Amino acid sequence: MSYIDKHLHPGERVVYRGDFHWLRHFRAWLALILLGIFLVGIVIFIYEMLRMKTTDFAVTNHRIMLKRGILTADVEELALDAIEGGTVHQSMFGRLFGYGVVCVAGRGEMEIDFPTMARPEDFYAGITQARQDLRETPAEEVVQAIEENRSSAA
Repeated sequence: MSYIDKHLHPGERVVYRGDFHWLRHFRAWLALILLGIFLVGIVIFIYEMLRMKTTDFAVTNHRIMLKRGILTADVEELALDAIEGGTVHQSMFGRLFGYGVVCVAGRGEMEIDFPTMARPEDFYAGITQARQDLRETPAEEVVQAIEENRSSAA
């Protein structure tokens, strides 16, 4: 179970989960194969694999989250209603191979720069859809969910 799954609020669910592009894995394996006879290739491989394994990013029905860290957890999150805009950056090769970077700006100076990921346009579409769904959620459903959580906690 991922860090994000463990830290969801009651009534919160993951809408879209981002993942690393296969080229990121290829780069780590390439370093191991080409530089593996040297210690540096093994170190690069282990570092890249650990970084990918310990980085988790997702869109929930209430917020977006990015967790990084091997020994510690560095978590950035932004409520969907606090998002002011975002961008998707893809180079020519990124468009060709389907990878890129998503940056989301929130109120004030809050900004989350997600790592290079597979299908960044789908991730951003997940954010946009979750924001739209949040606006359409009737207030009665929110109040009911809060009351259910209070009664189950008691």
